[in-house]
Amino acid sequence: MAIEGVFMICKNCGGKLHIKDGIYVCENCGSQFALTDIFENIEVSICYVEYDNAGRRTKDSIIAQDIYQRLESNDIKTFYNRISTDGMTGDELEKAIHSAMAIARVIVIVGTSKNNFEILLEKNKELLEGKTIVPVFSDMDVSDIPNEISSIQALDYNRIAASADLVNGILNALGRDKETDFMTISQKVDSEKRKKRRKISIVISIICIIICIVGIVIGYSLSDKARYNKAMEHIENSKYADAIDILYNIQEYKDSKNQLEFLYQQYAGYYKDEKTNISMHIQFLDIQSATVDVSEVIDEKFVRLSESSKVNVNNINADFVDSESNSGTLSIELKNDGIELSLATEVKESEISFENAKVKFKLDKKSDEPLRQNLDKENLINYLRKPSTLSDISQAGYELELQKAEFGDPITYRIKDTDIYLWVSYEDIETLKKNEASSEPPKLQYKEDPLILGIEAPANIVAPDLIGKSGKSFVEDDILFVPSKLKAISWDFYGLTDLNDSVISSNDSISFTSREMLKDEEFDARVDYFCNGGMEKWMEENNNASEIYMEEENNTSEEDDYFGEPNVFCPECGYSWFTTGVGIEGFTCPECGAKWLP
Repeated sequence: MAIEGVFMICKNCGGKLHIKDGIYVCENCGSQFALTDIFENIEVSICYVEYDNAGRRTKDSIIAQDIYQRLESNDIKTFYNRISTDGMTGDELEKAIHSAMAIARVIVIVGTSKNNFEILLEKNKELLEGKTIVPVFSDMDVSDIPNEISSIQALDYNRIAASADLVNGILNALGRDKETDFMTISQKVDSEKRKKRRKISIVISIICIIICIVGIVIGYSLSDKARYNKAMEHIENSKYADAIDILYNIQEYKDSKNQLEFLYQQYAGYYKDEKTNISMHIQFLDIQSATVDVSEVIDEKFVRLSESSKVNVNNINADFVDSESNSGTLSIELKNDGIELSLATEVKESEISFENAKVKFKLDKKSDEPLRQNLDKENLINYLRKPSTLSDISQAGYELELQKAEFGDPITYRIKDTDIYLWVSYEDIETLKKNEASSEPPKLQYKEDPLILGIEAPANIVAPDLIGKSGKSFVEDDILFVPSKLKAISWDFYGLTDLNDSVISSNDSISFTSREMLKDEEFDARVDYFCNGGMEKWMEENNNASEIYMEEENNTSEEDDYFGEPNVFCPECGYSWFTTGVGIEGFTCPECGAKWLP
């Protein structure tokens, strides 16, 4: 979420500016400004990586904001896009950043990893030419900073007084060194006055000073010791928030920092509030920063946010933009018995949003593992009672593994660390059938997030009461269940067999699909095949057809051979074979199992 910054104010009347058709318009007087007009006085532009690969705000962004505030407080006109761009996105945001970098005389490049520096260099190489560049790094080796952006000695932001050195260095680079000289002269004059006053009183007060110093040292030592012991007492009584309050102010005493790290880790983990369906995962990177991931289920849909922020004793505050592009603020307060989370959505771009919520997570309900939905019979069947995709499984807290398959098998995913398999398709059944009858390339509406058509799970999950009983297929509430030692749910189900008159064992699987997913015609065909003797009839017909085929094959010469030269080549292993057409799922290599669409 963008925060109103110094550059978002109208030059004419002081009113707030907002973006309209690529230009800034004053809400008060209607004045219009181009980007170059808004940023024409910029002296410094801060360059950094805003989000990591998981979409969370980076520590780089937090450091950049601290630098921005310090430079502005010293009257150095600074561009920091999280604040200075008033919620711009896409091309408009890129134009604003490029405009600010082109105008600025000094570029501050912030990074906490070699990779982040390299990303910034590759993206902005041309804009950096001819500029004074100040690299600022944290939590990394200075030697990992690319040589191309080391025109001024890099600054370690973890070093004491680093921010003051940065301000002075930038003032010098801007030719405003007189401001630093004036500060130095003033300090010298004040120093001389203080020396004279000390000479007058030194003889009289020397004994008192010695006594005071001894008293202060002893007093502070006793005070820190007493506070430390009190914090240890709080820890023993599981009053972690009270202990943090104390230890945060005596970090240099004994092992206070180590104790703080231990205390913050007591809050790290996964939480869920059943009443609001809000879940939270919080991680503490150190005693100064944390990442927070929050999700909520609203009308069976998920909204998420992921942010990184500074830790201030027992509090974490951050601006957020969620997965539905809504923006707002979050605040977290660590309590002795848990965590209080407050969410306020200030700008709504979607009907699905966090709104304004306040949730109390109990510490004794925390989990160190992702909170997963139980994979029992009812939950699995629910994925087939309405269109569900692989992302629905992921959102329930599970990882998926694509399975290699033999030639002609359907696309199959396995839920990691289970014996549960999902048969998926890039199209629903109706679209799939239309595409089969069309000469046009198929329109794969589920290409990015495949649709679940069937599931196979162990018998002890799906029907534990049937173990030791007949393995016949059956239908229950428009769900077809096929006990089998083979995968029974696929688009081309002919030729597969159920357990017939055998009994179901705990090692067997049960495959199932639904009328909702297959629609009436396909569902009824499967029911007829598995439950009404269709399988036996098919096998009998195919045995007769096989005998006829073998007789014709024996009478066929090589010249009449139907199969031609290989016309399909696997892009993974190079294996080739002949085919007369492309199935709805594309090709599956019979050698390595690779799948692809031509």
